[in-house]
Amino acid sequence: MYLSAHGFQRRVVFHVLLISALAAVRSEAFTAISAEGSEEPSQGSQLLFLQMSEPPQSEPASPQAWQTAQVANVDQDSDDPSMPLGVALDPTDQSEHRGSRLDKNIMLNLAAVTQKSADNDSPVIDQMEMPTGTQLPSNSAELTMDQSRAPAQFVEPSRPAEFLEEAPRQQHQVLETDRRTHRLEHPVWSHRSSLTGVQLAGRSAGHLSADAKAIARPSVAAGKPDIVNYALYGKTFYGVDLREQEFTIDSILTLQWIDARTIAQVPQGQEELTLAADDAADRIWTPKVEITNRIERRFDRISSSVTIGKDGKVTKVERTLAVIKNKLLLNDYPFDKQTLRLNIASTQYMLSEVVLQPLTEFGGLRKGFFDGEDYVQDDFRLKTYDDVDASLKKSRGSMEIDVSRSLSRFHRNFLLPAIIYMSISCAVFWLPFSPTFVTPRLALSIFILLVFSNLAMTADSELPPASPYNWVDLMCFTIQLHMFSVVCLNIFTEIAYHSMKCTVTAVHISNELKLLMPLVATISLVTILAASHNPDGVLDLHAMTVLMPVLFLLFMLTYMTCCGSTLNAELARNRRAEQIKSQEYGGGGMGPLSTTESLPPATNQ
Repeated sequence: MYLSAHGFQRRVVFHVLLISALAAVRSEAFTAISAEGSEEPSQGSQLLFLQMSEPPQSEPASPQAWQTAQVANVDQDSDDPSMPLGVALDPTDQSEHRGSRLDKNIMLNLAAVTQKSADNDSPVIDQMEMPTGTQLPSNSAELTMDQSRAPAQFVEPSRPAEFLEEAPRQQHQVLETDRRTHRLEHPVWSHRSSLTGVQLAGRSAGHLSADAKAIARPSVAAGKPDIVNYALYGKTFYGVDLREQEFTIDSILTLQWIDARTIAQVPQGQEELTLAADDAADRIWTPKVEITNRIERRFDRISSSVTIGKDGKVTKVERTLAVIKNKLLLNDYPFDKQTLRLNIASTQYMLSEVVLQPLTEFGGLRKGFFDGEDYVQDDFRLKTYDDVDASLKKSRGSMEIDVSRSLSRFHRNFLLPAIIYMSISCAVFWLPFSPTFVTPRLALSIFILLVFSNLAMTADSELPPASPYNWVDLMCFTIQLHMFSVVCLNIFTEIAYHSMKCTVTAVHISNELKLLMPLVATISLVTILAASHNPDGVLDLHAMTVLMPVLFLLFMLTYMTCCGSTLNAELARNRRAEQIKSQEYGGGGMGPLSTTESLPPATNQ
């Protein structure tokens, strides 16, 4: 016959008081025990005397047999609240954990009492103070116990009291379900006097269930990977940073997969249910697909939602603004063609668990995606591939955009200023031959070379520090060769006119270079531009890198050879003229025609 509700409540209140007394003198009892029983227990510690019972005579006296005892049914009819519930312990147990076992036995006694109340529909703790949000397990199966230990029995206080030999050594109580990781939030039982063993076990079970909260894949039972269809849509393009090798894009990622288990999530009368991505992750399985080549600190998830259909189709739509790392091939810069890649993959599942497949229905680029940028779209595609790197095996998806660089910015910022600087360099040959313009002619040709060097450094600053040799480098090198040739030829003409007194030849050379040097500059630039349109042809970058300095060297050698022969001829004529004039004045070497400085320049024949 079960206890009445009123008497049972008083019995539970007694257990609460007993637990409080146990916590209050815990440290004092431990001090008394440490004296190895040489002294009598203190008066305060005598409160810890519990009614002990010997093993039943009908049962084996061995500890192994005693540990098989089961929770005894309380069959007393007495409503006497003064009758305490005793704890049956094994008197032969001499282990060092005996004191901590007593606490767990008390917890299990309270669990049995609460279970008894649940079976009898008797309110046990309705008058007790319960923490906010505390819930009791609905059945006894939710109470997890150590199967290797038997719970204590409820016995009558018919035996003399015996002092407990050892008190718990720790302030925190460790639950048997996971004694290594899960501890009570507050020290000593007296701070949680309203929590029963069932609640404590339920609390620990809640920690365990939270750790094992992952939802299994739909096809995990079948032993095959789940197919996830994806699409990527480019909404806005914010340009490319060549130096950092990255680009910024506003994109929309669409994922679709089938999960029949989600049909129950859709309310009656609705065709679909839309959830926030965070809420959906707690209710349904998601493939955990993310952009893998993004820069984490420069990534913004603008919106993310999951739509569940009545047919079991789950669609996740996510809009992100991200800076994407992308390897750029700059060998053909500025006439290069690049492939902008945005890669996705599951951050959790391997190739054997999730396989991505392109969904072209929602992929593409918005109209005017590259408006205002230096690139022109050539092609767009969604591609899936299996990526195997050592033990990392992933199914990856990629949005690839093939682009060509628009040359308008290159023409405006580099080519046009370079042509202007080359024209100024060639203008030195238009200055007159006189002592007054010697310095301006030399200063202008050297100064313009230094100015162009600054332009070349500006163009190179847009590229990574370790960028390969490219067409801009070739053009800068060619233009600098041209300007250096102008400086050399300018000095040559000045020497021919003022030092060698070959005024006729110096003037002819200067007149020829007025047209010849701009022509050489034009031919060199046109050749480079023509070769850049077919970078994989015969006149590729490496061939042009060798060809251009060779051509300039041949030009300088050929032209200087021709000028040298002309100068020798004029020097010979000047010497003969000097000899003739000397003979006319009697060989004295005196007279107004003894030198050629007073002679007017010879006319062209």
